[in-house]
Amino acid sequence: MRSEHETPQASGSQILRAQQRDASQIARLVQLTKDLLRSLNGSTWIIHKELIIDALVKAVYLFLTLGCGSPSLGEEYTDIMPIARRARGLSRLRRISAVLMLIIPNLVLEPSTISWLRNSVPQNGWHDLRRSLASVLESPLCQIIPELNIIAFMFSGSFLELGKRFTGIHYVTTAPDTRFPSYEPLGIVLLVNMFLRRLRRRRNLPLEPLTISEDSIHPLADPPKESDPVTEIGDNTYLTARARGIPDRQCSLCFEPRGTTGGTVAVTECGHVFCWECLGGLEKSECPLCRQDLRMERLIAAYNL
Repeated sequence: MRSEHETPQASGSQILRAQQRDASQIARLVQLTKDLLRSLNGSTWIIHKELIIDALVKAVYLFLTLGCGSPSLGEEYTDIMPIARRARGLSRLRRISAVLMLIIPNLVLEPSTISWLRNSVPQNGWHDLRRSLASVLESPLCQIIPELNIIAFMFSGSFLELGKRFTGIHYVTTAPDTRFPSYEPLGIVLLVNMFLRRLRRRRNLPLEPLTISEDSIHPLADPPKESDPVTEIGDNTYLTARARGIPDRQCSLCFEPRGTTGGTVAVTECGHVFCWECLGGLEKSECPLCRQDLRMERLIAAYNL
């Protein structure tokens, strides 16, 4: 491997394109893994293990590429290679440390992880320690570190990922990018936006107590009254005239109250709700909202939604 002084530094655009391609590949592997596990254990199991699955798939991909000294798909695509500052080569220890730093901080800062730490059982001996750790992770400083790293990348053009900044791994290229676009204007915009957001949070006044009136109660929380005419939709559901006007009850495909088309409401595995007939007319077998794979045999028929 040629030294850092013989090979030019990779541009920010090359690093960004490589990271985007790797992220796309990891997302594809995650989806394939979830489809396989969903067929074995069902959707409910996937929902509860989603964070672990995402982390494990990413860890395997990084260990097989960066951890083993092989280029990733993104690095091959942009002709860049990792190198350590002030070192002749990239040791295995540094590679493995980088992989761990790319996984653990993101996993720890996840809202679900913080919620798990905060909601620990009081009888547990580690209860106080876990709650203290959750408070630290929720602090503005910890939450702002990833954003500051992105802003620093916009100005310097190196260390897009926080784990590689900590381990001193940057990129050189065998095919210099002659365009070498500057992301400094975007960095200034992000910095100003972060400053204004923090300033607005400090000036926010305490929220007033939430009051609930009778008018705010869901119109179908109680059976419809005689004075409120019921509109029959199909043979298996009903909606009051008041409920028909609620935007939340409208199907996002036909823009009619759900159940109007075909008289049946369908709930997908990803939790989105449509008319049954609207889903049957889709060209692609995927959820129109989140693009998750859609299987008609796994749809759930729901009534009075």
